[in-house]
Amino acid sequence: WLVPAVVLVVGFGVAACQQPPAAPVVVAVAGDIACKPGSAVTASACQQGATAKLIASDASVDVVQTLGDNQYENGLLGEFQQAYAPSWGGFKAKTHPAVGNHEYQSKSAPNGEGYYAYFGSAAHGPLGYYSYDVSAWHVVVLNTNCTKVACTTGSAQEKWLKSDLAATTQRCIAAVAHSPRYSSGPLGSNTSWTALYGDLLNAHTDLLLSGDDHDYERFAAQDNASHATPSGIVQVVVGTGGKSTTGLSSARLPNSVVGNGRVFGVLELTLSDGSYSGTFRPVAGGSFTDSFSGACH
Repeated sequence: WLVPAVVLVVGFGVAACQQPPAAPVVVAVAGDIACKPGSAVTASACQQGATAKLIASDASVDVVQTLGDNQYENGLLGEFQQAYAPSWGGFKAKTHPAVGNHEYQSKSAPNGEGYYAYFGSAAHGPLGYYSYDVSAWHVVVLNTNCTKVACTTGSAQEKWLKSDLAATTQRCIAAVAHSPRYSSGPLGSNTSWTALYGDLLNAHTDLLLSGDDHDYERFAAQDNASHATPSGIVQVVVGTGGKSTTGLSSARLPNSVVGNGRVFGVLELTLSDGSYSGTFRPVAGGSFTDSFSGACH
């Protein structure tokens, strides 16, 4: 009788050590969202209500991740309350915000006071960078307003990022930064936070989500010098939240896979244990879409 007892105990022990895979999570993503209160809704501007309807129509959305420039023109609290709140504010309880440059542009609130007041503890003021875990993913939200919050090697934000990435035990990593490291849009690529991008590369980050340019553009995995590499980061610019469209250069950057400069919509990401997939959903009447998937590093 001793042998069967041992076999049963060992079998139970093996089963107990196995962790079930984390359940997939759906994240709705976009930046550059709400027009100044009172602005006219047109086919090419102020479509924040239409993009909000996309999110509201999909009951599978678990998390909303904004990509900065949430409220134009200056991110004042009153502007948030009058324009962002009636549209995207309906998802505030499940929103992880990122700060953009327009949140800092008011002389009366030069340090993003309106943004931090509206989003409260979710905005992680006054510096605006933070991280969170969802499914099997670790998400780092950066502040790329580098004249306000330093982004250079050895800065407080860079030291925090290194430490945060070193501490995570999550299998996959995504990063959020309002200013895109690479962009074929009119604002172009941003080199002010290459130190942070280098840290993301060293930690084998899988995805980078950005806004700023009011377009949609997806890049193949690349390093800090525009070289395509499987060990690089897949970046998606989703500045399509509603404010306006700004077009996309016909001379696109290396590694730009797909793009559209005249579209409003939301990227829906499904983050799974060890992989990801994404689908861009245009607002009603739009025809452009994009779908992609990949495995974590």
